[in-house]
Order: sequence, then structure tokens, then C-alpha cells
Amino acid sequence: MAKSKWEEHYLPHDKFVLFNEKDERLVTIKYALPDPPPLRQIDNYGLNPKKQFFKKPIIPSRLASLEKACENLEEVWEKLNKYKGILT
Repeated sequence: MAKSKWEEHYLPHDKFVLFNEKDERLVTIKYALPDPPPLRQIDNYGLNPKKQFFKKPIIPSRLASLEKACENLEEVWEKLNKYKGILT
């Protein structure tokens, strides 16, 4: 497969990230990042890098409603435990 005409514009991937780097009171933590997949497997490969944006995956409506039901159930459970403590 031929290279994309934009491939030369990609920046090299980050090898690590630093935490607390600018805070003199804390120790700097260096965390190694995993290697990315091959460029051709990345979404929007072949487009101008300036036009590549993350697109949020579409969540099926049934899964979204199940997630909402779980959130509501969690709230009900918390209230139940709160009142249970008052009544005993």
C-alpha cells in the first residue's frame, strides 16, 4: 500500500508523559505510553492532519437508556440506605 501524501506531516508520537514536572514541591513522575497502532489503522488516515478530529462514537439508544436506568437505580439505592440509617 502506498504512503499517504500527508504521512510526512505527522508528528512522532509521545513516548511518555510527565506529571508534577513544574511543581518544585513534588517529585516528577515519568509515565511511559504504549506504542500507537500503525498509521493506516488510525481513523481518518490519509486526510490532512489539520482536518483529523476525534468523532465520538454513537451510543445505541437502548444502551443509553440502560445507562440512565442504572444511574437512577444508584440514586434510589443511596436514598434507601440513607433512610434506612435514620429508621434503625
